[in-house]
Amino acid sequence: PTPKCSYDITEKDILCFDKIHCNDITQQRSILTLQYNQSNKSKCFSLASIENDIYHTFVHGREPIIIVIPLFEYRNDLDIQSCIATIETRYEDFKYAQFQSFWDKLNLSAASSLKKQKALGMLNDVIVYLYQNLQNLQVDMPLTKLLKKLQFEEKDWVLFSERYCLNDKTEQLCVKHVGVLWRQLHNVVQSERLDEGSIAPFVLEIYRKPLTNEAQTRIKEFVKKTSMGTMKDLLAAWREIAYKQGQIKRNAEIEDFTHMLKQYRDLQYFPHQFLKWKHCAAAYQYAYQEWKIQNQSPKKTIVNEDGVGKNAILKKSFYLLFFNS
Repeated sequence: PTPKCSYDITEKDILCFDKIHCNDITQQRSILTLQYNQSNKSKCFSLASIENDIYHTFVHGREPIIIVIPLFEYRNDLDIQSCIATIETRYEDFKYAQFQSFWDKLNLSAASSLKKQKALGMLNDVIVYLYQNLQNLQVDMPLTKLLKKLQFEEKDWVLFSERYCLNDKTEQLCVKHVGVLWRQLHNVVQSERLDEGSIAPFVLEIYRKPLTNEAQTRIKEFVKKTSMGTMKDLLAAWREIAYKQGQIKRNAEIEDFTHMLKQYRDLQYFPHQFLKWKHCAAAYQYAYQEWKIQNQSPKKTIVNEDGVGKNAILKKSFYLLFFNS
């Protein structure tokens, strides 16, 4: 770019001035005057000289900086969801895309909370870009290729790549997965900020139905019969299912979600017959509350004839009884 002369400067140009230096120029080009028959002095400014000095100090010889207007606009969460809905209405591949089977293979799944938040911001930008270019979307383009095209840095877009090479292209993260990926990542980011006592924000409303009194009684019995460590692992697995599956529509009245927990722990005492997907959030919250109560209950001490406490013996006997039952 070529330097501008003072006559080429318009109201759209932005000039960077040093305030102190500019004031010095103004003072140097001002003359104190006193009119006849007046006691107050006033300053007479040489505007032409001030303009000339400012031009040669701040403008002349300087190349203009080219500022590229970014592709992206700020969007809050509500706008992003609206953009996703519009894209999914236009392209069915977006609406029905699923990728849970290979989520754990992405670098993103093992990233820190801070990096996940940054990745969510990148997805916001991508969704806005797709929304603004609805006419010619390449739904099967790898997402990392689009991120490169949008000039994201490699250290950032690598979060969306696989931790190891996948030969199966059906398990490749593509543009069509952006909507479902955003929902899952948004839930994960939110979960790392919120209390673990509730999963209601991460599941659809149809999965938040209240429990019956009998279901509450059965859950309470289940928590009492299950060790603290097992319950902790089970609740963590329960949250994970809610984050990944809670936004998928299904028949909430008849479909059972507890079969997904079996891969984590034995559910011998779990009241399967009373809990369907419609109870997912309420059942979790009640189980979590009972687990916290059990965890905070004072431990009983058995004293032998010598007056020695036998907490360890009690604990060991309990586990033997539990696992032999």
